[in-house]
Amino acid sequence: MNMYEINVELRKELDEEDKKRIIKEIKSHQNIDGIIASIFALSKRDRISADPKYLHNTFYSLKKKFPEILIDFIFNESEVYHFSKLLERVFLDYKMQGLLG
Repeated sequence: MNMYEINVELRKELDEEDKKRIIKEIKSHQNIDGIIASIFALSKRDRISADPKYLHNTFYSLKKKFPEILIDFIFNESEVYHFSKLLERVFLDYKMQGLLG
């Protein structure tokens, strides 16, 4: 199952068994960029805000909700907002590609 197929599946109404199967698929990719791209695709927005506070806090909330998918993301909770160095690296790449704005 590729990331596109996973995105399509996540948009559907899922029972617990389906959720577990999809989480397992996402985790099997072991690709941080792919996980973030998948989450952005699920937002169904044409453009994602480049506001760092918004992005980091959103992914922090997602980690609380889906810790098994976002296990690699470590957040510093002593900053002004929840900050992840790993996310910042990916967001910088996305900004340079014009995907955030």
